[in-house]
Amino acid sequence: MNRAVILVLLMSIGGGCTCTQKEAFMKVHRKYVKKLTNWVLADNEAKKYTEEKAAARNYLADLRKIDSPALISQKLVADGFHWHAENADFVSYPWVTIARKRGDCDDFMELWGSILKGTGKIERVTVTRKNSNSAHAMLLYRRYENDMLYILSNLRVLGSTTTDDWESLVRLFYGDQTDCYVKY
Repeated sequence: MNRAVILVLLMSIGGGCTCTQKEAFMKVHRKYVKKLTNWVLADNEAKKYTEEKAAARNYLADLRKIDSPALISQKLVADGFHWHAENADFVSYPWVTIARKRGDCDDFMELWGSILKGTGKIERVTVTRKNSNSAHAMLLYRRYENDMLYILSNLRVLGSTTTDDWESLVRLFYGDQTDCYVKY
């Protein structure tokens, strides 16, 4: 049986998997199956926005000049960005998310990572919900300048702290229904 089939079977079991098993298979899925699919779909989507590429990259450069995740979030919302589930699940290039002014959780996770690159430690995570197949992609970010720890979800700063309590921050999304989170 190939890895993709094993992953689908384990993810459909949902509640029967341990967090460690989910983490292992999510990494396998991400590395082998999703990457290849994503490259094809993301490249096809990017072709639709080639005329907007330069302006989107300039906008991205302007966002990188803002030194606060909260201010970045406010700017994105004020400029009309919104969350939008896609029919085909793939991760868009950050400049494509900017050109479209919309994306799903994976797209915004990558956009946040691109904006904050070089200013702190970035961890991409997927949070799963107990007894469910639902999962959400977010970004954990530790700012070098002030050692603040942030959790960034879609267009929001979901929470921040000065402690090392990543687990409590991650649980802000699903609350008591949080199963586990997987860093990748």
